[in-house]
Amino acid sequence: MSKSVLVVGAGGVGLVFAGLLARSSAATVSIHARSNYQAIVANNNQISVKRRDIPTESFVYTPHRVFSAADDKLDTKYDGEPFDYVVVAAKSLGTTALSGLDRYIDKSKTVMFLFQNGIEIEKPYLKAYPGVPLASAVVKVSVSLTAPIEVTFFTGFLTVEYGVVSDGGAPDAVAQRVREFGEMCDNAGIKHIPSPDIIKARWEKLLWNGTFNTLCAILDMPTIGILESGTESLARQVMAEIWEVAEKILGPGKWLPREHIETVFEFTKDRVPPSFLPSTLQDVRRGTPIEIEAIVGNLIRAAEEVNVPVPTVKVIYALLQGVNYRITHKNQL
Repeated sequence: MSKSVLVVGAGGVGLVFAGLLARSSAATVSIHARSNYQAIVANNNQISVKRRDIPTESFVYTPHRVFSAADDKLDTKYDGEPFDYVVVAAKSLGTTALSGLDRYIDKSKTVMFLFQNGIEIEKPYLKAYPGVPLASAVVKVSVSLTAPIEVTFFTGFLTVEYGVVSDGGAPDAVAQRVREFGEMCDNAGIKHIPSPDIIKARWEKLLWNGTFNTLCAILDMPTIGILESGTESLARQVMAEIWEVAEKILGPGKWLPREHIETVFEFTKDRVPPSFLPSTLQDVRRGTPIEIEAIVGNLIRAAEEVNVPVPTVKVIYALLQGVNYRITHKNQL
């Protein structure tokens, strides 16, 4: 029997993940959209996935259902069956869990997956939805929401690395459901990696997100601009501070060697398309609030807990707050 999946968040990551599942018939996929809900409905719920690398493999798909969201609360009208998987791919704008998911969840059936950016994002969900099995996931993909009903997939490469944070008291049943999630990804051509240490994986992704996502948003230019404009040394300092916090938190021998910083820069130079815009820069150019707390705020708080100085990261945090203020007060400035 086909599994049911609700993807909460109709940004680039959510729409590509949902699209690959829907195209393969690996699952019955519904979407919860916010700002682009009306546009999706007006287009008969059809969503386009454009392949930049192989245009002939672009496709259009139609989700099983499309729900609307208002403010921070989800649609209150849903009274259908609980979903097998609820995938939260919405932006993380604060230090609290996305509210209103209760009506889509059954503790004995549903596994919740967090596809959101940042570190230490799991605790609010564990508190808001006690007893609900929770898996944390790191998603690696080059994708941009290029129109309300169109997402551009730059490389065709999507990897989901995930690990169970809470089994809700039913370890065997949850382990089986997580294995079935992996099989579902296999059928959709999505690379999936069960992680023995998902917290480490989140810190590894933060090396890139906390550096390039943030600086690109502040300077309003793609990653190639960071590498060619004379600001690479600043980026290296930011990444070094993130590395030092992770080493202190995870412990000696459990973190990546410092040389990995060079690996991240080489990957960015060789593998990230010049035209790719990191998600935070996409938000800046669309004039929508940006992710600050999950990526940088939580990093600073973690650094303070282990007494690791992060002066450059604190400057980045202040500048991002200024960028966000400009966006949210654009009609008053």
